[in-house]
Amino acid sequence: MITPSTTMERDSFARISDYLCEDILMHLAPDQKIKLECVSRQFQRTIYRRQRRLVISPGSNEWTKVKNAILKRFVGDYSVKHRIDARLFDLILSKFRHIDDIVINYNIDTSNMDELFGSMMEHCIRIRRLNVNFFNISEQTLDEFGQIFGHSLRVIKSSYVSDNKIPYSYALLKHCSNLVSLKSSEFMSEQLWNNVYNTMVENENEDDDDQIETVIESNANDSIVLPNLKSCRLSVTSEEGVNQLERFSEVYMNKLEKIQVELVDYIYRSHYMVNFIFPLGICKFRNLRECLLTLKYNGGYDADFVWINNGLNGIANDCPKICHLGIDFIGHQDFFINHVLQALNCFKYLPHLSISVSMYNKGLVFPPLKSVQQLDLSYPRLYQCTCLKQLVQSYPRLTNLRLNWMYFFNDVLLNSLVGMKQLQQLQVGGLCPPDVSTNGLSTFLNTAPQIRSIVFDKKPKINIKTIDMLIEFVQKRPSIYYEFDLCLRDSEVEEKREFDQYFSSVPLPKNMSIR
Repeated sequence: MITPSTTMERDSFARISDYLCEDILMHLAPDQKIKLECVSRQFQRTIYRRQRRLVISPGSNEWTKVKNAILKRFVGDYSVKHRIDARLFDLILSKFRHIDDIVINYNIDTSNMDELFGSMMEHCIRIRRLNVNFFNISEQTLDEFGQIFGHSLRVIKSSYVSDNKIPYSYALLKHCSNLVSLKSSEFMSEQLWNNVYNTMVENENEDDDDQIETVIESNANDSIVLPNLKSCRLSVTSEEGVNQLERFSEVYMNKLEKIQVELVDYIYRSHYMVNFIFPLGICKFRNLRECLLTLKYNGGYDADFVWINNGLNGIANDCPKICHLGIDFIGHQDFFINHVLQALNCFKYLPHLSISVSMYNKGLVFPPLKSVQQLDLSYPRLYQCTCLKQLVQSYPRLTNLRLNWMYFFNDVLLNSLVGMKQLQQLQVGGLCPPDVSTNGLSTFLNTAPQIRSIVFDKKPKINIKTIDMLIEFVQKRPSIYYEFDLCLRDSEVEEKREFDQYFSSVPLPKNMSIR
């Protein structure tokens, strides 16, 4: 006999709305979701809806047991790779149909990509972001995929580049009328962009046969293949690449807002073309907000540095909306880097600056730029505090400082930033654990009145006394919210036990979070 209490227990899930149910279940790992599918019909309806991303990578921890099952190790021609189990991939997509962000990493064997794309076309409702290797996908498959998902795709990336093979990217891109971001080197290939330009010219000729000589920009809005493209990553490592960038800038001069250009290994081979690239290439993007450059210096005369001043001056004068400039130096000497840094004075307003240095450089000089509010500095060989002390004088309005790839970071380097009176957020990403102690953190905090957030990507030398110090510091300022990421998750077993006992007995202030 069924009692009223039994009925209430049986129907308890029915009193919870589908929206609330899927909001609760979204935090489960994918392999746990598969196990719980049989709990109830409501679980079957809601358990997969919030799973929107699928990352297939040997280093990914998102899919735990599912990831281990979907990848099969095998020995290829050169090294051990991982092959995707197409049958299991199809089974997963048949359940997680709401996935719209798919990443298949570069160290995955992609010989069965046509079969995998077939599973996506069969099961996925919509795909917004795609990051895969295009080199082993047939033109017919990309064309069919574009017909189904071209209208929904917003971001396309490719994590693999081949010098011997050109992908059939155009077969997909011609359908992507709403694409916003396109990031990969092979998208600068001559075959792809010639298809784009030829299509545009054909459309123009159909519109008006008497105006064949009309410039491409005049009808770009009607015939452009990617009309909503706002972000693109391009590789300019040959003369043909420079020509493609020139034509690309003519088409997207009023559309593109973010561009990343790689000039690796090209400066030495053709100095004239590099001089040509800046004033007639990048500077044409009038609505440019973000410009990221990768430079490699392979020698030459001092007179060849004229292109730096000309190029940066052109970007500063012709792209008035630019807010973020990033320069990645690969294998440079001090005099070359300093020449580029001094040329940054042409920017009267530059809120966000990113500098990446790959070598051990002792004598770098950072020019004063009062408009910089966020600085991303990647400096793996920084052993002295001289450069960080320069930042205090050069960037007095800095509110957000991100130090990446730090090979060595200690209390002395931390406290060399004391003079930054407006600094609110500090992030330190190191190749090694930072040598920062409780005393070092205490000294920095008590002399940095505006600080709000300190984040380390590896655990510093801290203990329970450090937490006591932070709590005392926060309690004196109850109106300000503080965030500290001290990587307590990386503690040893004994330390974790001590921290767990401590946090269970000592309540944290409401205006403070520690991770």
